[in-house]
Amino acid sequence: MKDLLRIVIGFCVVAAVLGTLCVYALHAAPIEFGEILLIAVILIIVVGAAAIVWQRTKDAKKGLPTEDERSLKTAYKAGYYAFIVAIWSAVGVNWIDIFITEELGGTALTLSQGTGVVVLLSGLVFIIGYLWLNKRTS
Repeated sequence: MKDLLRIVIGFCVVAAVLGTLCVYALHAAPIEFGEILLIAVILIIVVGAAAIVWQRTKDAKKGLPTEDERSLKTAYKAGYYAFIVAIWSAVGVNWIDIFITEELGGTALTLSQGTGVVVLLSGLVFIIGYLWLNKRTS
């Protein structure tokens, strides 16, 4: 029952994020290239999360537990990699922003753009790491 509830909540979250992106895309009049890029990264992360939920659904249908020691270890390791990427991407975004604004004369990133890059990179690394580690250990 607990596994079924987690699966249903996972699909609801994926559907809510996709619905929110659709509403945003329909009501945003001119979408700039940077926004398209961020929407594409969010879609990649959501598709990765949907793949994880789908894998857990297949495991539940087979009668296997959706969460065991191997999957917890995989999630912890992928979370560690995502944490490291979050730290270094925050430093890297700052360095790149300084280089672009001072050396190349470009425009500075806003705080929300820098935060978005850090969150999206760490989320992407978590999804890729989880799927790769899960495939490698199974």
